Amino acid sequence: MDELFFLPAAPVVLPRAYWLDPDHDVAFSSAIMLLQPSFSEYSRIADAVAHAGRQQFDMEIINTLYNNSAPTLPHRPYALLSRVFRWKNHTNYLGNPKDVWDPVAILKETKYLHFSEWPLPKVRNSIHSAVVIKLTSYKPWIRPDPNLVKEHWPPCTTGDTATQTPDCSTRKVWLELYRDYRRRRNAICGLDAKNIADVVDF
Repeated sequence: MDELFFLPAAPVVLPRAYWLDPDHDVAFSSAIMLLQPSFSEYSRIADAVAHAGRQQFDMEIINTLYNNSAPTLPHRPYALLSRVFRWKNHTNYLGNPKDVWDPVAILKETKYLHFSEWPLPKVRNSIHSAVVIKLTSYKPWIRPDPNLVKEHWPPCTTGDTATQTPDCSTRKVWLELYRDYRRRRNAICGLDAKNIADVVDF
């Protein structure tokens, strides 16, 4: 993504939060940000963080500061959320209702993938019990509830009508994201943990 460093200078460049309603107060995503080093901007952000309310997180803070001034970074190919593969309608990501969803091509063109699922839970192991907590963002190093995975994984669509064979390519790509993460984490960090792809048979 070195080409991003040749964009016109700006304090921050952000992709749009395309998964939210267009009328939502939050317009930009903080999943990936191109920042120009600046003492004054750092102080401005630090002050906003220090005075943030209990329900103000990174996206709310960034949008409060830059909603009307930040240049937009195209979310294709720079900000793909893993949960997009679970959507039934991909228009918000594609940007054009006439574009055809092709999970293999989309993944191939993507330069940055952010693991973010909803409403899949993550499990926190404690000494006494396993506590299941529903979060807005599932993380790939945590083993989820298999039943919730099957309830919310990408649907298969109508494939070859002649043979009545369903098209499950989106599901396969989505599961491969997690298999690939596990392989890389094990190879680089020596850490292995079962995730979404390991708790279901497909």
